[in-house]
Amino acid sequence: MIVLLIIGLAVGYFIGISTAPSPKPSVSTLTQLVTSYITTTAPTPTTNPPIKIALLLMGAGNPYWDAWAQGVSDAVSLLNAYGIPASYTYFDGKYDPSTQYNQILSAIGAYNVIILTPVDRVGLQTAIQTAMSQGVYVIVADNAVENDSLMRPFIGSNNVKAAETEALALIQALRESGKPTPWKILIVHGVTTAANNVLRLMGYVNVLKPFIDNGTIKVVDVQCGCDTADKAYSVTLTVLAKSKIDGVLSTNDAQAIGVIRAIKASGLTPGKDVIVVGLDGIPEAIEAIRAGEMYATVSQAPYVMGFYSVLLAWLHLYFGVDPVKIAGEKNWIVTPTPLVTKANVDTYTAIVKGQYMLPLPTEYTKNVKPVSDVTALINTLKTG
Repeated sequence: MIVLLIIGLAVGYFIGISTAPSPKPSVSTLTQLVTSYITTTAPTPTTNPPIKIALLLMGAGNPYWDAWAQGVSDAVSLLNAYGIPASYTYFDGKYDPSTQYNQILSAIGAYNVIILTPVDRVGLQTAIQTAMSQGVYVIVADNAVENDSLMRPFIGSNNVKAAETEALALIQALRESGKPTPWKILIVHGVTTAANNVLRLMGYVNVLKPFIDNGTIKVVDVQCGCDTADKAYSVTLTVLAKSKIDGVLSTNDAQAIGVIRAIKASGLTPGKDVIVVGLDGIPEAIEAIRAGEMYATVSQAPYVMGFYSVLLAWLHLYFGVDPVKIAGEKNWIVTPTPLVTKANVDTYTAIVKGQYMLPLPTEYTKNVKPVSDVTALINTLKTG
């Protein structure tokens, strides 16, 4: 009966209605959620199993992943403050599938939770399945994998829609600039083993294809920036040496910062001669928007992804909460992706850094899958 009461409370908090015998406390933030659980339903700390988290992020040294890790750290600290024994270890995936594969297998037995942002949407699935079969609670976040059954749940952005928003922002900026058509665009993308980068290219195609077909836009080149500023700097310098460019779409902000460096190194003015937009909302991009060197970014919510992933693990281990089951097998908790421009650069953070309650899974990840033929997708952008 007590177990049913606890699960009922959990369901009530998630779906916003009371399924428990007593009235549901008013909960609008994650801190309030933890406080309510700890003070009304949690077992004594001495009976609580330690929550040992292996945080397996795609990379390190990128402000995006720093925000991700900060969200995890803050959630762990919040649980610790209430006597819940929780800890995490950060593993740098180095953007390498083999490294992450070995990290997943090494975590088995040492950790009871894996929070994974996979660098490879296919190659890591066997390791994920092995970890799950050994009783490790795995949360796949930020980047999806191909097999939906390995994502219970998946927490992250809708990258197709985010990229569509980004591409529309560049078109708006080019219109405002008065630059003559056809607008010449460079696209810089990240490693295509990662699902997000392919999904973002798909979003670009959805928006740009009609403009390419009617001659309004010409995609001068599509280059891989490998998710780093240095590589994006290098490829952009090469393209600028031989082609005039009016605008750049980058699948992430780290690359966009490299693009801006290359524009300056070429004797051009970013924001005027070449308009740059990106995706992620990292601090450097926000400062570039303030400085007028970058028109816009589409912010993700890495802090929220990290913070909420920890709380999902806690709710699962301590109260048996399965948000996917509660949501009728929908598995995708969608995080916000607001457009950030000079108009809202000082106010958008409330959306992506606040401790607000996310809904139950509202989508199926199977509805948004990356195409298998990435070369053909890129050629569609190049040729129209």
